[in-house]
Amino acid sequence: MIPLAESATDPSLAHAFERSLEGIRESVALFLPEAVLTGAICLLIVLDLLMPKRQSRFLMFVALAAVVGAGALIFFMRSTINQPLFNGLIVIDTFASFLHIVLLLGAAIVIALSYVYRDFENRRMGEYYAIMLASLLGMFLMASANDLLMFVIGVELVSIPSYILVVYTKEDRAATEAGLKYVLYGSFASGVMIYGLSLLYGLTGSTNLADVSRFIVGNLDSFTVAVASLMAFAGFAFKISAVPFHWWAPDVYQGAPTPITAFLAVASKAAGFALLIRFLDAAVAGAGESAFHWLNAIAVFAALTMTVGNLAALWQENMKRLLAYSSIAHAGYMLMGLVAIGSSSAAMGGHQVVAFYLVAYLFMTLGAFVCVVAVYNLTGVESMSGYRGLGRRSPMLAFSMTIFLVSLIGLPPTAGFAGKFQLFAAAINSGYLWLAVIGGINTAISCYYYLRVMKVMYLDEPAVEPSSPAFVLDAQGLRWFAGVLVAAVLLVGIMVDLVARVTQHLIIVTG
Repeated sequence: MIPLAESATDPSLAHAFERSLEGIRESVALFLPEAVLTGAICLLIVLDLLMPKRQSRFLMFVALAAVVGAGALIFFMRSTINQPLFNGLIVIDTFASFLHIVLLLGAAIVIALSYVYRDFENRRMGEYYAIMLASLLGMFLMASANDLLMFVIGVELVSIPSYILVVYTKEDRAATEAGLKYVLYGSFASGVMIYGLSLLYGLTGSTNLADVSRFIVGNLDSFTVAVASLMAFAGFAFKISAVPFHWWAPDVYQGAPTPITAFLAVASKAAGFALLIRFLDAAVAGAGESAFHWLNAIAVFAALTMTVGNLAALWQENMKRLLAYSSIAHAGYMLMGLVAIGSSSAAMGGHQVVAFYLVAYLFMTLGAFVCVVAVYNLTGVESMSGYRGLGRRSPMLAFSMTIFLVSLIGLPPTAGFAGKFQLFAAAINSGYLWLAVIGGINTAISCYYYLRVMKVMYLDEPAVEPSSPAFVLDAQGLRWFAGVLVAAVLLVGIMVDLVARVTQHLIIVTG
């Protein structure tokens, strides 16, 4: 042991200490976006205690300001940085920064949507926005995780606030039931994931993702490594609602308040894919031919997920439940893009293809949920019957919903077509033609239930008489909100080459 007096005067130790402090200062400086979200969470909790319940709804602007501030800091400080922070616990690279911007954009839309949701009109909303930002902070950590410990911390920081948000309308029996199912399934999935990660730590003696990666690449044929990786994958698959870890999604999506359903369908799924990409990139990077059985497993999961999601959606009558199964199917499409990880023949890497599709998925899915909220606010129903005659009652809202559904199918000139084209190309270029064929068949199957919604909107008779004052729907600004998302869906679809080039050249995984 070095005596205290000697260590205090040892130049090498003093220099190492100064370097450590400098590293901490640099990490803290680059961690400012997360610090802004943390400060906003504390501020919202305090303000919610001080403000009357009716005025707490205006705390939405505090939450939006935090989201915009964090986005500005990421754009100006971290958009071109690729370096680890806090001794390698997290890594800030262009992939993480891109996903952070996507998450912030999704959170901003959901926060605004929550402000006009009819079931939140007489509620104290400060704590709601604080809990949502806490979940968003966890998603940030998931997208940047470079250590097994940060995997666990990020997942739990997302999961626990999400459980609370699902049951925020606690007097609603459906929400309470959905929250209970979510907690049970989520706790089990987290436990399995943590056990798998602990096995990897026991095998490697390290929680650093780079060390784990080197061990996995050198022991791809190990049964223990396969079991541990599969158990870890279970936790990631739960977050993206991939088959067979999807059972929670339909009930939770249907029972939760619609803005929270949108948040889970988009932001939580994006964070789950970010974590999965980090893990897969570490598992197959540099593995060469021996990584094929990993990619084959991902391909099988992709085929099962898109098939089960689309087939189950065929007979759904509740729009939120239909979009839940649609979300499961789209998780399968995105998994199809991950087979390009480690492929030298694919024009875009798996992480780049999925990141591109996540942008398209964000706009078209959130747009669909904006229309669901608009119809629910005015009719009080979430079933297909509320959309009968929508083309005559609110032409702009029906047109917007049609564009979102066309994009979810994957037809030109929408963002969904551009995204699916990239996914199918990645699968074919990586040697998975059979998977692309299954994806094409599933796209044809999905046409039925998406076109069925359009048929109800334009061909079915309205639920009320044309002479009734309630015949013409007034969406209270939500029609224009949906219109903005329609423009985004069409722009991404038309400017596909530009968006693809930006995605290809800027998104790099350095973990």
